Amino acid sequence: MEQLNESLTTQNYTKMQGFHYKCYVGKGNNQMLMRSIFKTRFWWLFHEKDEPEKVNFFWTQLRKMNIMSSLTCKFVNLKDKNQ
Repeated sequence: MEQLNESLTTQNYTKMQGFHYKCYVGKGNNQMLMRSIFKTRFWWLFHEKDEPEKVNFFWTQLRKMNIMSSLTCKFVNLKDKNQ
């Protein structure tokens, strides 16, 4: 059973080697925690620039209006719809 688990783990790892996600971890609370989490996962690469359209995960706790305004909402706000 142990040999089977090792075999499956090796196969999954070799399939995923060419597949990567990009993340950006900006300054703010828990920055070091987030960076350490992503460093332990080989399929995540760090993107050093503040470009939310080029990454799969964006972490920042600083309010940047250009980033906040670029995010789209999936749901319609009923208060805004009535006006």
